[in-house]
Amino acid sequence: MPDPITFVVSVEKADSLASLTEKALMTNHAEAEVLARELVDIMQILHGPDHLEVGVALFYLAIALEEQGRLPEALSMRQRARTILLGQGLWRN
Repeated sequence: MPDPITFVVSVEKADSLASLTEKALMTNHAEAEVLARELVDIMQILHGPDHLEVGVALFYLAIALEEQGRLPEALSMRQRARTILLGQGLWRN
């Protein structure tokens, strides 16, 4: 885990990125992809690779990729997100 100051800054940045990503998904899918990738990276640093927040960020990324017609990559992100959410008990088959 990062030091406390880095952690607080990262959490605040992650919150802003999540909000920006949600807005960008409505209008600019390429920008949403960039933001979602950064959000995934930050969440993995803050929480580890199997945390719920990483799964949510991966879903944002999958949506951005789908909207750009990049379906194989989008499917891969959705599968990663699904695996995380299954592990958290938040997805049912």
